[in-house]
Amino acid sequence: MTASTHERQASARERQRSAVALLARVWCAPQDRDDLAPEEAP
Repeated sequence: MTASTHERQASARERQRSAVALLARVWCAPQDRDDLAPEEAP
């Protein structure tokens, strides 16, 4: 495996991981607002 191939695979995994994390935050935000940010609750 070449370095460029390894870097492409690593960056693809990183983009996928960040996309999944972002999707999870957006998906869970409405129903889990209190669980995600208890310190911001009144």
